[in-house]
Amino acid sequence: MIEEKSIPNWDNKPVPIKDKVKYPQCHDLNAPKNFYVSIFCGSRGTGKSFQLSKMLKSVEEKGTYTPEGQKIHNRILLISPTAFSPSNNCFRCLNIDWENDIMEDYDEDEFKGKIQEIKQDHEDAKEYRNYCRCYKIFEKIEDPNKMRMEDMMTLYAKDFQNPDEIDKPKYPDGFITTIILDDLLGSKAFKLGRNYLTNCIIRNRHTAGGLNFCIAVQAINSVPKNVRLNANFISVFKFANKQSVINDIMPNLSAWVSEENLTELYDYATQEPHSSLIADMTNGTPIFKKNFDKLITLKKKSLDKIDGVE
Repeated sequence: MIEEKSIPNWDNKPVPIKDKVKYPQCHDLNAPKNFYVSIFCGSRGTGKSFQLSKMLKSVEEKGTYTPEGQKIHNRILLISPTAFSPSNNCFRCLNIDWENDIMEDYDEDEFKGKIQEIKQDHEDAKEYRNYCRCYKIFEKIEDPNKMRMEDMMTLYAKDFQNPDEIDKPKYPDGFITTIILDDLLGSKAFKLGRNYLTNCIIRNRHTAGGLNFCIAVQAINSVPKNVRLNANFISVFKFANKQSVINDIMPNLSAWVSEENLTELYDYATQEPHSSLIADMTNGTPIFKKNFDKLITLKKKSLDKIDGVE
């Protein structure tokens, strides 16, 4: 028997957070919330790469906006040995810089260089927007001497040129980055232990201005455990050994759903060809979907049915 007694002057209330960080988000509330780590798992031909690209294309079309309402670019870095293969053309629908943002194999040094490039592009965009802000103040203010010194120095560094006359960065309005890891089974990507890639995935919100990751695999246990446990968006297609799949994703969902209920959701969502169970945890409590167009929930059983009474 357990007895419970309150401890004086202590409570379990959440500590209020001031100035909570707000990330750019897609205008569609049904889209995953930035920044996320997603896993799309299905055997060959199930449609995982198609589903992944369809999600990103929908986000592209609906638009991503800063908390201030500024629309920004959705940048995609594709790492896939079949990136240019005619049989894997589903990513061709995406607005990818095919000359600059493609890696046909994972190389540690090349990936580090790409992350540094993304960081610099964010910094260039930030500096440009700040210059535009200072110039607007300069145009409107009657006495420039009343401007802040740091704003004056920002304009002085470029001789007070009009923003239209200076070199614009690649993404002047800013951007968010999604990194697709597709068909990398057998590559160095996840074979080097706690490498630079896995560190970026685990620290995705704090790396290079925030990163989304979309990992497409044929077996979820081919993804390192520390990466799987950090995934907050999972899509799983039908497998013959469903118990293995349930066991692999259960640690991510055990706080919200029982194994029995998760199995029921999985069976329902994957009963049709090319259909998957999606668990979207990017906003906290999981939202379960059958593909992207059907919300699914478990109906509560009545007491009569639980007791076996008709």
